[in-house]
Amino acid sequence: MASSTFIITILVAIHLMFVPSISAYQGTTTYEDHDQHHCHDQMQHQSLSYCKQFLTHGSKYIVLQTRLGVMDRPEQQLQECCGQLRQVDESCRCKGLRHIVQEQAKKGELPRKEMHKFVMRAENLPEMCSLAHHRCHIGLGGNY
Repeated sequence: MASSTFIITILVAIHLMFVPSISAYQGTTTYEDHDQHHCHDQMQHQSLSYCKQFLTHGSKYIVLQTRLGVMDRPEQQLQECCGQLRQVDESCRCKGLRHIVQEQAKKGELPRKEMHKFVMRAENLPEMCSLAHHRCHIGLGGNY
């Protein structure tokens, strides 16, 4: 009888050791899911359309600006983009920019070299807008 009580005690102890870790794991997953939904909801309300325009046409406008002396177009788009990024939670900014990059990559319209520039501009946008002292890591693993 003593041995069966000992075995039951051991099993209960083992069970109690794993229950808190399972609960903690489930809590983390719930938090990450909530964070994903929160960012998704923010992107639904804040399209980052000026950021998309700046990333897509920014380099072309900079060339035109140099040739024609036109200064306001890329700067205006950048300022509007920065305004849109400010409206997005800091934790969601890079996710929003990554989404823009993924959409562009799916289109397949840009040659590899141009797509690389597109990604680099997107990674640097928060810094260009003075919103962060770090770059977003967006890299698509060479899939562009």
